[in-house]
Amino acid sequence: MQPGFSQLSLKDTLPLCVFPNMEERIKAPFLKDVKPQKLTANSKLTFGVFGPGCLNEACDDRPTLQCWTEQDGPNSIIVKTRFSSFHKDGAACTENCLDLDTACDTQTELKPGKYTVRHGDKTYKLQIPGVVRDPCFGVK
Repeated sequence: MQPGFSQLSLKDTLPLCVFPNMEERIKAPFLKDVKPQKLTANSKLTFGVFGPGCLNEACDDRPTLQCWTEQDGPNSIIVKTRFSSFHKDGAACTENCLDLDTACDTQTELKPGKYTVRHGDKTYKLQIPGVVRDPCFGVK
């Protein structure tokens, strides 16, 4: 670790959005690019995870982002996310933000029905098939 940098670690608190597939996920490199999504039955879902705020080489060193899912019964999905970096003490970058994102799929194809998605201490509801007008959970 460089002098003047402190480690930043976040677990299950990152911006999380749902997509019908990886192709739709790739169309949204930043959180602001996410549009309403049409979810289909009998296919896997893709969860997109975004880094916190504006990450920039002048403020952040070695950022990493991870995502994975676990099934918790037939209609419950747990999404786990983890972020870490070394952040320059007292720095606040707002321009030239890095495109730091990742994605993970459900372990199985989802049949038609109502689903619960858990991410950290938050729970969200999904209807499959259906249209999700605001596909990002807990993001304002």
